[in-house]
Amino acid sequence: EEFKDSKIRITLCKGHITCPANALREEIIKENHDSIAAGHKGVVETYLGIRERFYWPGIKSDIERYIKRCDICQTQKLRRIKTKQPMQITDTPPQPLDKISIDVVGPLLKTPSGNINILTIQDNFSKHCSAIPMPDARAVTVADASVTHFVS
Repeated sequence: EEFKDSKIRITLCKGHITCPANALREEIIKENHDSIAAGHKGVVETYLGIRERFYWPGIKSDIERYIKRCDICQTQKLRRIKTKQPMQITDTPPQPLDKISIDVVGPLLKTPSGNINILTIQDNFSKHCSAIPMPDARAVTVADASVTHFVS
């Protein structure tokens, strides 16, 4: 079956609508990736959403290429990095501040005040957590932030 529009040619193929015009392909990807409803999903979810209604040769590689050029995805999406050590279950200490856990999160996007890391300190008894912005993750910066914001 073929349906013709004054701007584009749309053909029904394998139950999907095929869109041969390159400009239209990019618009379809944009709508299924950039819109508020789409929420900048990854390649697989964007592909699954598009293929419900559209098909064209090289659709997956077009989606991959588009997402690799997406500024929001490249700067704000979390990078999944394997941790160096597996998580450990710890016993609850008998009283507050007997044991604390410290971690540095980052590097993140630079804030207006120049910070790119967050120092997190948690009291393992009360589960109270402090988040302290830091410009770097050097030991001296971590020690200074710990004493200034948590100990005192």
